[in-house]
Amino acid sequence: MKSRTYPSFRKRLLIRVGVFVGPALFLFVGIVWLGALVWLRVDAKRFVQLEAEEITSFILGAGDVVEVDNYPWNEPHHLFVEVRVDPLFVQIFDINKQEVFATANIEHFPEGAFTRRMDGALLEKPSPFFVVKTRFLGSSELYFNVFPLKASDDTVLGYIQIARFIPDIHQSVRMLGIGALLSTAVLLLGLLGLIYLNAGRLLMPLQTMARTADSLSADQLDLRIPYLKNADQESVSLALAFNRLLERLEASFEEMTRFNSNASHQLQTPLTVLKGHIDVTLRKERTIDEYKKTLQLASEETESMAGIVRSLMQLSRLESNPSSIPKEPVCLSDLCEEICNRYTSRIGRIESHVDPNIWILSQSDICGQFIGIFLDNAIKYDRGGVVLVQLNREAVGRSSGPPGKTKEAVLVIHDHGTGIEADELKFVRERFFRGRSAQDQRISGEGLGLALADQIATWQGARWEIQSSLKNGTVVTCHFPLLTT
Repeated sequence: MKSRTYPSFRKRLLIRVGVFVGPALFLFVGIVWLGALVWLRVDAKRFVQLEAEEITSFILGAGDVVEVDNYPWNEPHHLFVEVRVDPLFVQIFDINKQEVFATANIEHFPEGAFTRRMDGALLEKPSPFFVVKTRFLGSSELYFNVFPLKASDDTVLGYIQIARFIPDIHQSVRMLGIGALLSTAVLLLGLLGLIYLNAGRLLMPLQTMARTADSLSADQLDLRIPYLKNADQESVSLALAFNRLLERLEASFEEMTRFNSNASHQLQTPLTVLKGHIDVTLRKERTIDEYKKTLQLASEETESMAGIVRSLMQLSRLESNPSSIPKEPVCLSDLCEEICNRYTSRIGRIESHVDPNIWILSQSDICGQFIGIFLDNAIKYDRGGVVLVQLNREAVGRSSGPPGKTKEAVLVIHDHGTGIEADELKFVRERFFRGRSAQDQRISGEGLGLALADQIATWQGARWEIQSSLKNGTVVTCHFPLLTT
């Protein structure tokens, strides 16, 4: 099957930025262009309007009388028509729209070219979105505006019509548009270039992680993502999380390897013994007692293997789906007394002190297996002394302040056996681990008991600690959350 190819993150980022940012920038340019066009048109109107207001302030005298000669009409822009002086062509009309005054520069136009009548339509307010009204006088294009002369009581006394050469609005807007488009294109290309370069830097941690992941194998689980220089916080967090995952993966793989090795060894030993005895027995005819002896040994070795398998199955069940195992109220006091009595009737040497009516959430058989594991070890490794079993309630302590009101059940099992060496205590919860003293003394066992007890404690919500020395034996302390009634 042909593998699917995916676009790179860089390419996708550039396409997305180009699709969204590019049109947004060009839309902004369009808005600026339109705004400039409107502003230039409004400014053209405003320019002549300011001139009209200035003329009005001069010619409108006291008593609302129009006195045209009061304005200094000898200014260059009223005398000449050269573009460099930006001439203004002013006409003043009376209330009947008859011309009463015109600036001298109007006379420079050919006779009849410049209209001497007022354009009443120009009194309407033009929209800034449309070109101002213009007309050609020969080769010159002018735009016109008409403003009313109003008395103090808002009565119209006449009109001022002003013409001006039309400024090159379109050329200005065109140049502005071209400049804005070129600037936007350069800005967009520069932005995409910066994104492309920085995307590579941002993606380096991910590429490092990908290379590390590709290099992983069963023989190279010790690989870790190196220190990420100049990386962002998210990339560092992801790298640290990935390294922690690799650490857990390596630990799990090592545990699985160790488990397979130990399980193979533990199951191979009884199978080898069993096969050896059967082979020896079958070499020649045996007496009934000899056959019985072989069958008895086969039964013992088979039971040993069955115990290993049962423990492994229980461990697997507690690890894979502990919530599927229901819990129920269990009287820990009665259960502890029952187990102690059972061991006492068989071997003695047990001294118990159990507070009554202590209840927890568990299952009788599973909790009994939990207690039995510690008690069985205490008796098995004890050197002929008395095993002390004590169960009571204790308040949960606090680091400061008054003692806590919450209580828990505490089970203590103390033996005076061979003990466990200090450097081995950290391994006692691992499967198939057996201390040197147990191996030296050839004490039977598979090394699964404490590992199973640890899983049961987790399922019950309990915890346990172990203290041991070669002189004073071993003390196991178990803490159970009490069932409140």
